[in-house]
This record gives sequence, structure tokens and C-alpha cells, in this order.
Amino acid sequence: MKSKHTKFALALITHSLVILLLVAAGCGKSNKQNTQADEGLPAEAVAVRKAFESAPPSLMHPVQETLNLVKAGTINASAYTEAIPQLQRLSSNPTISAEQKQALEALVEKLKGELSSQKPR
Repeated sequence: MKSKHTKFALALITHSLVILLLVAAGCGKSNKQNTQADEGLPAEAVAVRKAFESAPPSLMHPVQETLNLVKAGTINASAYTEAIPQLQRLSSNPTISAEQKQALEALVEKLKGELSSQKPR
């Protein structure tokens, strides 16, 4: 009788360890993908991505498209002029949270600042 309980306990511990290892491996992969996606983005854009991580696809898709424009804007500033109205439209969506709205507005201000510093004076 004792050996059945011992075998069960060992099996339970083994399964638990396997699950923990799989979860840890998955988390590491996600962080690596996020780090790669964040390369070349200003901190404000990274904050937007993080604020929308758990958003429904109907919001996440336009956010991701806009963040792609922001990334392109680091090479070609005209992409910033396309991104700003899209960010403003997203921030006026009544279904987003206050945190998401604040992140979007901070990114808009950052991009406006980038554009104004690039214009000849």
C-alpha cells in the first residue's frame, strides 16, 4: 500500500516539474519574441505594446499595424505622419482602458516631438 502512494507521489512530482519546465520555456520564448519586436521602438511604443498585450484581436491588430509604422518611422519620418492619426483614432476608442489611452497619448506626443525636431528651422 505504501509503495502505491510513493509511486503516485513521485509521478505527481515528475509531472509537476515537467509542466513547470514547459511553462518556463514558453515564457522565455515569449520574452525573446517581444524583445525582438521592441527593437528599434521608442520606450513609449513599447509601453503601448505592453498595454495592449491582452487586448482582443479587434484592437491588437490595428495597434500592431501602427507600431509597425512607428518602427518604420525611425528610418523614414513620413511613417510617423501616418502613425499619429491612427494612434489618435485608437485613443478615442471608448472600449480601451485608461492605461491604454495614456500609453497611446504619450506615444503621439513622442512622435510629434520627433517630427518637429526633424523639420528645418
